[in-house]
This record gives sequence, structure tokens and C-alpha cells, in this order.
Amino acid sequence: MDIINRGIAVVALFLSVSAFAAFEDDLPYLKSKWRSDVTDKSTGLGVEELKAKAEKIAAAGKGVKPWCLVKAEIFKMICEEMSVGFSPHDAFPAFSCWSKKNRVLTKLINERIVEVDSTYCPDAKVKSKEVKGSILRHDYDHAVPDWDRILKLGFPGIKAEIDASKATNDYSKAMRIVADAMLNNVKRLVKIAEDSKYANNPVIKAEIAALKNLAKAPPKTAYEVMLFQLLFFYYGEHLDHLQVRSLGNWDRLLKPYYEADIAAGRTTREEFKNFVKHFWWQWGSLDNWWGQPVYIGGTKADGTTEYNEVSRIVLEVVDEVHVPTPKLQMKIAPNTPDDILSKALDMARRHRSIVFCGEEPMAKAMAAMGFSAEEARTLDIWGCYEFQPRAAANTTLPCIINMPRIMVDLLENARTGDFKAETFEDFEKAFHRELERRLEISLDVVRAYEANMDEFIPALVHSLSIKSCVDEGRNAIGNGMKYNLSVILQAGSGTAVDALAAVKEIVYERKEMTLAELGQVMADDWKGHDELRLRMRASRRKWGNNEPLTNKLKRDLYRVFGAAVNGKANSRGGKFFASGHSIDFFYIM
Repeated sequence: MDIINRGIAVVALFLSVSAFAAFEDDLPYLKSKWRSDVTDKSTGLGVEELKAKAEKIAAAGKGVKPWCLVKAEIFKMICEEMSVGFSPHDAFPAFSCWSKKNRVLTKLINERIVEVDSTYCPDAKVKSKEVKGSILRHDYDHAVPDWDRILKLGFPGIKAEIDASKATNDYSKAMRIVADAMLNNVKRLVKIAEDSKYANNPVIKAEIAALKNLAKAPPKTAYEVMLFQLLFFYYGEHLDHLQVRSLGNWDRLLKPYYEADIAAGRTTREEFKNFVKHFWWQWGSLDNWWGQPVYIGGTKADGTTEYNEVSRIVLEVVDEVHVPTPKLQMKIAPNTPDDILSKALDMARRHRSIVFCGEEPMAKAMAAMGFSAEEARTLDIWGCYEFQPRAAANTTLPCIINMPRIMVDLLENARTGDFKAETFEDFEKAFHRELERRLEISLDVVRAYEANMDEFIPALVHSLSIKSCVDEGRNAIGNGMKYNLSVILQAGSGTAVDALAAVKEIVYERKEMTLAELGQVMADDWKGHDELRLRMRASRRKWGNNEPLTNKLKRDLYRVFGAAVNGKANSRGGKFFASGHSIDFFYIM
């Protein structure tokens, strides 16, 4: 019976791709899909109604049940009661909880954070104010599922695995509720689609067939993989409130399914490409936080490239749809095929959104962090352009150090007579010491925040994708991974280096004024010193010009930064690491 059913699905899939309207005709619906509620209201509740019910569940469970179980019950309720929608212009379902700014759990989680902090670490927020101008935060919003594993399991396999787990703690009970809710939601989607006015449309028939298959087994076709990924992403990011910060090594993941579809005559290259366009536009419409990362390429164990025909189709789709998200990241190495690299460079020249990530420098950085060559070869690129061992690590970004603020404070203390430095070397050492002090405080605050992560953000959907979390009933963004990493970012290091070079020139080389006098100039915001301001602004002694002094100052600054952070223990059984990138953070002084 299963073989017969799957045969029907194959036929429906083949019909659907040829049954789509011209992509330009589908585009208006795709653009609006995740910008407004396009669901059928007869099928369930809208987001505001769901939020009201969630608050009642949270209130009933407060002080009675662990938060992870309360959160799981809310997840189950949403899966059972949210409205959904189907359209002949789209091969993927729509949901009423569509807005990144209006997720059902946002208010409850924020309230939970305040409650947890006041209970477990009441002094942490006060202490954080000592790190002037910097950002110390609860960063719980980065997850990279083990796509390789869950694509082999599918929703039934995910449920079967957690049901068979020997873990019996509350967290594992919550995961069982969520696994069951996801599978039942897929079955609910089938029922709603079959009852919809579009049920006889070839596109919806294919969608129904694919959903039926996903309710019984792992994905078997490329379309089913895309449908599974969208659903798992949606369950994790929009319902469980944890960003899915990568769709994985997409060309490598899709390659066997695409090739099997082609070999069986289920699709053609152009039909597959049309599906990818519809898949890509899910995130083009959704426009989720900082773009949806997905990466292609890499190197196989035998040294050959992972790039393949799916990679070429992805590049064509990114070029043609011309949307900034999904954010395409590419692993670049000496074995990257010339046609792939040439195509990507031409696209970048024409302002297509591509992130180029060198395999060799990433491997060098991974080795310095203590990871193996194999972990470096198979690493996941995620988020903006970060990287970590695949299916073995979680990463939080809980602190962004404000480096220019240290300069502001030192010069102010010089102005008031509370700080002196006879030589530039003394001044630079004082800058470094203050950076170390602020970093030490920051690590202590982060430890306090992250020690209680399970109390405010149990990552239930994500944890179901990680084998160790399923086996042991642990939180995938708490202490459930092999590597539980906390990364300290910085912002303004280039500006800090430029300022150090300016202090060296004005005070210690040209001796135009004392350190205290320069502090007064800063306090006066350059008033009466326009010539000096313009000269410093035009100086080529700035980091980024390959200028010897600023190169050395930046190198010395980062050595201090790294030594103060790298390898220090966090509170999740892992380590801290320093990172030189600042994402989109900047400071207005």
C-alpha cells in the first residue's frame, strides 16, 4: 500500500510542476504570503487569539509545572488551533502566525527572562552597567538543526526516536509533546487541504500527496525535502521562538533527491528550478531577522568539491529572483569549479546577495579553537557568516564590547586629572588593562545569565534534531551539545585603533597638547580645533590602509582581546571565544 501511495505522490508531483502558472503570475501571492494573513479563517485561530490562549496556559502552569512543559503545551495548542491556508500559486502552506514581530511566545518569554533573572541573578544587570556602552544580553536565538539526521528520520522518525529515548526528565517529556504535535500538525494540514476549495487543483493535489508522505515517512523527493524544511523551520522559529540560522549545506543535502527525481522521470531540471524559486520566495516574503542563511559548496573527504548541478540551479535562482534573503553563503576553496566561481562573482558584481566564505581560513580558525580537521571540513556556516562544527555545537552571542568607549573614558579621566600616561606605551597598556577589566566583568555577567538558560528558553524543536539531546533529555542551546560556545563580539575596534594612532601622533609624537588638554578637546567636541579635527580625519594612519602603526595596534589589541576571552569556561559546560566581527552593531559617540 505504501508503494502504491508513493506512486500516486510521484504522479501528482509531476503534474504539479507543469500545472503551475507562469512564475510571474505566482509572484504577487508569494510576495504577500508572509506579509499578511492569507489563511482561511474557518480553519482556526489568528495570532491574537492564539496569544490570549497561550497566556491562559502559562498562567495556569505558573508555579505548578516546569516552564519547558508549559511551553510544550502552548506549542501543541498552536499546532492544533492556528488557521492555515493553501493556494494554487504556491506549493507550500500558509500559517496565521506569520510575523517575526508578533510571535505567540515573545511576550511570555520576555516576562520569563525578567522573572528568572530576578530570582537567580539579581545583581547581573547592575554589574553589566560597569561595562560602559557595551551590550550584554540574553542571546538565545541561534539554532542550526542537524538537517542530515532529521531528513533521514522525517517527522514520524523524530517522534519514534524521542518516544524510545530512555530519558525521563521533564525536558524529555516536553520534547515528546512537541514531536507529537508536529506530526499531528502535518496530518491536520492534509485534512484541511483535502477539505479546501482548491483540493482538486494539481498543485494542491501534489502538496496533499507530499504531506501525506511526510506524515508516514521521511522525505523521498526533492519537493518533500523542501516542504519538510519549511515546516521544521516554521515549527522552530515561529512556534518555538528560536531562530533557525541555517537551512544547511543545501546543494549537498538536495543532490541525491534531485538526481533520483531526474532518474525516475519525476521532474526535469526546469521543473525543479521552478520549485526552488517558490521555496526561495518563502523567505523573500518572510524577510526574517537578518536574512535566512543557507550555504552551498564544500569539500568531500576525498578532496573533491561538493558543488554539483543543484549548486548551479541555486545560483541561477538567486540571480533571477534577486531577493536578499535567503542569504546565500558559499564555501570557496581551490577546488571550487571555475564556472561556479565565475557565476557567483558576476552575480556579486550585479548586486546579488552572496557571502563568500574561504574554506582554508575557516579551517585555520577552527584549528586555533581546538577543533579537528574533519570538523573543519564539514563545518556549518550559519547566521551572518559564523561557522561551527556541524551538529555538534551551539553558539550564543551574548556580549558586544564597545571598544571606542574605553578611549572616551580614558581621555575624560585624563581631563579631570584621574589618569596620566607619560609615554604612549603606558597609554596603550592602560587601554588594554581597561579592556581586560570590562571583559572580565562581561564574562561573569554572561555566566550568570546563561546558567539559567533552560529556565527561559527550552529549545524543544531544535533539541529534537540533536541526537545527544534526545538521548539525554537536554536543551540544545543550553548544555546539550558537544560544544556549548559563548562568543564575545566587539564593535568599533577599527575606530579604537584609529583613536590610539591619533593620540600617539597628537600627544606623544608632535606634542601639540597634553593628554589632559586632548581630553578637554574631546569634552568640547572639537570646538575651536577644527583644523586638528580635519587633519586627524584625513590622516592615512587608519586601520584598513595597510599602514604599519595601525596594523600593529590592531594586532596587539586583538591579542589582548583573545587572551582575555578564548578558552575561558562558560556556565554551560563549554567555553568562551572572542570574535572580531560586529554584525550590524555600531556606536554613536
